[in-house]
Amino acid sequence: MICAAVSALAQAAALGLTERLGLDVPVQIRRGLLSMDGPAWDALDASRSSGAAVLLDTVVLAFEQLARQHPDYIRVKQGRTAGPQKPSAAQLQRSSHGKG
Repeated sequence: MICAAVSALAQAAALGLTERLGLDVPVQIRRGLLSMDGPAWDALDASRSSGAAVLLDTVVLAFEQLARQHPDYIRVKQGRTAGPQKPSAAQLQRSSHGKG
């Protein structure tokens, strides 16, 4: 159940960024680690930058809520890449318990 929720949220974020905001967002999934690299923030117009920030903030909030509800199975790690101060990467790592 947890894996399905995480998958659905990640896919919704990628769809929102690509289909609604027209952004190219690479997604990588390896060994329970999902990395979603955001766009180059300084290359976006204000509307798309704001939309992307709201969308990603909302998805991170949902991941954090899942982590609070199921701390044995999920944890959230956020990171930033070099460049502008807006978040450009979010990572979610399932715990290694193998359940989901």
